[in-house]
Amino acid sequence: MGLFDKVQKSLEDIGKEGKNMNFNLSRSHIIKKGKIDETSTVLLPSGPVEILINPSGKIVLEDRKCAFTKEKTPTVQHLMGWKPIHVCGDILITILDMKYDLSSKNGWERAFKEKTLILEHYSRLEQDNPQIFVYDDSKLTFDDDFKLPRLEKEKSKSYLKLNIDLEWLKNEIVGYHSMKNHPESSILRKKDLIYIQIGGGRWAYGTIIDGTPNDFKVSTGPLKVVKAKSAGFVASTALLTGGIGIAAKSTGAIIDKKKTDAFMKYIDERIYQNKGNGPELVQNISTESKSEDDIPEKIKKLSDLKDQGILTDEEFEAKKKDLLDKM
Repeated sequence: MGLFDKVQKSLEDIGKEGKNMNFNLSRSHIIKKGKIDETSTVLLPSGPVEILINPSGKIVLEDRKCAFTKEKTPTVQHLMGWKPIHVCGDILITILDMKYDLSSKNGWERAFKEKTLILEHYSRLEQDNPQIFVYDDSKLTFDDDFKLPRLEKEKSKSYLKLNIDLEWLKNEIVGYHSMKNHPESSILRKKDLIYIQIGGGRWAYGTIIDGTPNDFKVSTGPLKVVKAKSAGFVASTALLTGGIGIAAKSTGAIIDKKKTDAFMKYIDERIYQNKGNGPELVQNISTESKSEDDIPEKIKKLSDLKDQGILTDEEFEAKKKDLLDKM
């Protein structure tokens, strides 16, 4: 089984504790964890959404009963006063499709009072629009208002003229972390930029691929600062970025430099092992072939110019030789 196949199997295993819903929440879907009474950024199939959820403890609970479906499945928690309300990914998508405002307490209160309407709409979506629950990272985008999670420290290396398939590179990054027992991933895109988040909490990694196959930059550092209570560390974060400056304040973080260096070394080796696997190689060959096909036509035009007395015999022979040397 190849690396990418192992990654796919690992991703399929996410959410197997409890009932598999159409969209299984995982820690990696929490792009930004807010404070008490602040919204958190949750990545759903439609893109990142600001939702008011309880940030205390585990932000995604693996096997709790959803207050709407009554199924045990991964959920986030909203505090209705002091009472915790657990909600699964399918219901979050349904509620938002019904235009409830989950960034406010009033929106949550209204949704909870209208559970019957929400469950009826959920049933219709499953039958009539099942694609609304499908997570397709190739279609997920973020706008200018979305702020990428911050790094605390950063290492970087630039790569030029290697013609790297950036989709392949994205899969390699996900695969590397999956083999390190961090299979949860979420991905967002914007133009030439791909943002990848691996895991969550202390084991969160952020990755940005920004640029073109022949011009991009790799940077790495911790995604999120966590105050250590005992022997432990904040996992390193990978960023492939085209000049984006990101920084954050450190408060008691313990950074494992060896893991950061190991990741950078792996990515560097894989890039050089696979240089030339990008789409621009095909384009260059096609352009070169087309250019060679044009040479006889160019020689004919030069011959016409010679016959018209515009070029001398010596000039014609010299230019013809230059063209023939390119074939």
